[in-house]
Amino acid sequence: LTGDDFPRIDFLDHEVAYLFYTWNAKFTDFFVCKSHVLRNKNGQVIQQTFLCSRAGEKKRVLSMSQRKRKTRNETCCECKAFFCVHISQHNHNWYVSKGKYYHNHAMLDRRYCPLLVAHKNMTTTNIMQIDNFRKVGIRIPHIFAAFANISSGYENVGFVMKDIYNQYGKQRHEQSFDIIGMLNKDMNKVSML
Repeated sequence: LTGDDFPRIDFLDHEVAYLFYTWNAKFTDFFVCKSHVLRNKNGQVIQQTFLCSRAGEKKRVLSMSQRKRKTRNETCCECKAFFCVHISQHNHNWYVSKGKYYHNHAMLDRRYCPLLVAHKNMTTTNIMQIDNFRKVGIRIPHIFAAFANISSGYENVGFVMKDIYNQYGKQRHEQSFDIIGMLNKDMNKVSML
């Protein structure tokens, strides 16, 4: 899609507009941040603006003596690209009221775009598969390799190995709470006797 196509699109909700702009950003190699919200007297959202994640000013650089950590690469470059949606008073649909669709920076390489935080997605099916692999004792690097094999490459998986470690730990934590709850229930039955 180009900037000329956006003004002709209506949305049912501003969250749907956000999902649409995020989807478009995924294919044009950047990611989106929510920004300004305009509300009416009743507190209802009537306008929402979405920005490129590289919008904003560069931060002040501290001298070497004031730094506690190694400096990271600065990502903000005052990108002016934005997408603003407003609610229509007639049909209560959301429409694109204004926007700037051109970026002042180089876009990310296509193979790294799915690894951006906004574009990572671990579906419930993926979570169930990870749980099944965990139950049979398959190690995490092999689990990630299995997902890469299914997706035709590591860059197409949609998440990184660290996400599998996090999900693995979350599942083990939930399982330990189930065991503790079961033991507490058994202890209560014994004390009643």
